[in-house]
Amino acid sequence: MAFRARFFQNIFIAVVVGLIYLRLKMNQTGIQSFSGVLFFISINQIFSSANAEFMGVPLELPIMSREYDSGLYGSSIWYLAKNVSEFPFQIVFPLVFLTPLYFMIGFGDANVPVFFSLYLFLMLLASASTGLGYMVGCMVRRADLAPVIGIVMILPLVLFGGLFINSDDTPVYFVWLEYISPLKYTYRGVMRAFWFTIDAIPCDLGRNCVHNGAQVLVTTSMNQASFGTDVLALVAINIGFRLLGMVFLARNVKKRD
Repeated sequence: MAFRARFFQNIFIAVVVGLIYLRLKMNQTGIQSFSGVLFFISINQIFSSANAEFMGVPLELPIMSREYDSGLYGSSIWYLAKNVSEFPFQIVFPLVFLTPLYFMIGFGDANVPVFFSLYLFLMLLASASTGLGYMVGCMVRRADLAPVIGIVMILPLVLFGGLFINSDDTPVYFVWLEYISPLKYTYRGVMRAFWFTIDAIPCDLGRNCVHNGAQVLVTTSMNQASFGTDVLALVAINIGFRLLGMVFLARNVKKRD
């Protein structure tokens, strides 16, 4: 039932967003629209994936605790099984979400590398966000409180995700938030995947223009690092969230003992 609900939720949101940004034109005003929708599809993944676990993990923990007390299995076995069993969702849902959006918006209909590059980053973000949900759920253990704490933790990651403040303008005392924000690496990755394929942007006479995708990346400070760096950063953040979740789970189980 939960799978079906999230499946149709992804389809519904994708169609609505696709209708809003239907067949965007590549021109000077389109630069903002393309960059904005790339940020939206990224932020949608972090909220939808993490929120499901903010609620889900605390609701499952009492069952795990009861079966742990009965000696059926250890907490680490339950946690590992949950990670493995839910991983296919993190592969399927980003694909379900991206496919209609990609063709409705017009990111490059026949450009297979762009599609799979966008999909790769959305999948990695969905997985990292699920890991964040595990961490918060195991740390807080309360279904009424975990979503509140989770949203408070996500908001700074969104602020330093690359859209609201240019990376070059980030205060030095907040740079560390950039480094742990999976949204930053995803947004930078999808921006590069798309804009590097744009060789020319039409320019109206009498206005300052950005002439190609490479210039868009320079003005937004998205030309830093590399594709591989962003992928590895997302994998590392994902592993970090999940390991912290296991630590919080083990600590809470030990407290009960």
